[in-house]
Amino acid sequence: VRKEAAGRGVAGTALGLLVPFGAPLFAAICASCHGERGRGDGPLAGAEGIVPANLTASHARVHDDATPA
Repeated sequence: VRKEAAGRGVAGTALGLLVPFGAPLFAAICASCHGERGRGDGPLAGAEGIVPANLTASHARVHDDATPA
């Protein structure tokens, strides 16, 4: 599903159906470092000496959740 969605957006795919469930989790757990749009520019980005990944970068799409970037 991820490869299919990457080429044409997530609307109309199984991934698109999951976005409403993941968005609140991302906002609560990830956005403080990764930023609201996942660009690695959240208010706490770099606070621990670790630069958060830009999840919108083209290479981020080739990684699945089980494979470290």
